[in-house]
Amino acid sequence: MGEQESITKFENSLTDYLVSAQSSQFTDVMSFTYRYNNLKFFMAPSKVKEPHFYVRLGISEACFSITTGNKIDGSLGPEDRLVQKWANRINIQRELETYWQALAQELKEKELGFTTLSKTDDGTENVDMTSTGLSKSKQIIAREKRKKLVKFKRSKKEGI
Repeated sequence: MGEQESITKFENSLTDYLVSAQSSQFTDVMSFTYRYNNLKFFMAPSKVKEPHFYVRLGISEACFSITTGNKIDGSLGPEDRLVQKWANRINIQRELETYWQALAQELKEKELGFTTLSKTDDGTENVDMTSTGLSKSKQIIAREKRKKLVKFKRSKKEGI
């Protein structure tokens, strides 16, 4: 899961919903299927902080809130209301919230430097065998900070 990567399972679900909502026994299903063939669905936590998703359809793009289903920005034309109806379905909303939380957690871990396997400057793998999620260099820095804190607390106790 990466930021602004297309999320296929939601794309397929939304495409199926749009096609079924607009087709009837009198219209051609394939024309609607072709129309939504280039639909893209992604989430971008760095752009908007509240839980949201983007839908890109051709040259149009819109951002929708996961919690309310309301449009935050942009426009898809007549498809706006159908995307809102799709997003407000309880099972879809739960899946979107779960995916958002996983994506936000992944980004938070990247910011904090959590990793289980990383490469050092010389190209060797820097494996975390302590299962703390911190790379070896970050573990060393954290250990040094703890030592400084302990020294500081001891000096405060001795001073009192």
